[in-house]
Amino acid sequence: MKRPSIILVIAILLILLAIGGWFIIRPGTTPSSVSSTHCTPPTAPANSIGAPAIKPHLCTTPTFTVDDVRQYIKVHGFQGMRISSVTPISIASIKFVSSKEASQLMKGESTGVADDAIVCYVRVTGQFPAPSGPPTGRIDKKSTPTPQPVYNSGEEVFDGTTGNMLVMGIMPG
Repeated sequence: MKRPSIILVIAILLILLAIGGWFIIRPGTTPSSVSSTHCTPPTAPANSIGAPAIKPHLCTTPTFTVDDVRQYIKVHGFQGMRISSVTPISIASIKFVSSKEASQLMKGESTGVADDAIVCYVRVTGQFPAPSGPPTGRIDKKSTPTPQPVYNSGEEVFDGTTGNMLVMGIMPG
């Protein structure tokens, strides 16, 4: 008679394990320990600001990673808006911060998005000739052209949701 009792206990335990497993991982749900690689990242609204840059692929904010930023800069460099480097650039820092903090890092420059929006602030080093306008003053054979200033630091800010480039600029030191 003991044998049926053991078989009954084992059968009950197996049923309880099966039911418990169903409640932990219900059909159609993803357990929290599994990365959600099959989600659709948010798309940029039609009225979003900035220039398209980094393609979002994560379902969280930020929608891209530091490695995505490094890859973008490796492929595209630090150039645009009449700015380019005459030497190879180095990435000095990449930070995901609030727009307000990025503005502070850029000494008050606006990012164009809400203060609490997540952005990616990037600082690079290199040699960046400052874009210059037309010459000013008198031009004759005796005039000496003003040398074009060269800056050694650049900043770029990307929207943490859309991946769009919001701000780009160069500065001394």
